Amino acid sequence: MSKKFLFCDKLFIINIWTNKKKNSIFAEKIIFKIIMNKYPVLTAEEAALLIKNDYNVGFSGFTAAGCPKAVTVALAKRAEAEHAAGRPFKIGMFTGASTGDSIDGQLARAHAIKFRTPYQSNGDLRNAINAQDAPYFDMHL
Repeated sequence: MSKKFLFCDKLFIINIWTNKKKNSIFAEKIIFKIIMNKYPVLTAEEAALLIKNDYNVGFSGFTAAGCPKAVTVALAKRAEAEHAAGRPFKIGMFTGASTGDSIDGQLARAHAIKFRTPYQSNGDLRNAINAQDAPYFDMHL
């Protein structure tokens, strides 16, 4: 799937522009235009549809400030709908550290966590871990 390489494409473009000593703000505007023309802009619901049952997903952010919010809420709603239809839907979750309610809480309440690592600080996820609904591996950060 080509969308996996969006970040690599952006890094490559940034390197080209910074090597030519162009203004970085100008470079960012060009990069944005290239990305917007090359890749579709998706709603949170459309993005959530790209994540399938049993996928392993890496989330950005180091605390809730840098974490995704809309896509994970849409993903939790999708998981609830899949469960209501009698279909399984759980994902594996990797993060840099704690994420907050928009990821851990939403997905724990939707029973959509196949496993979680390396760190969490959300009460709902903690309850799911203790109830053995969400396998968890802790790692010293």
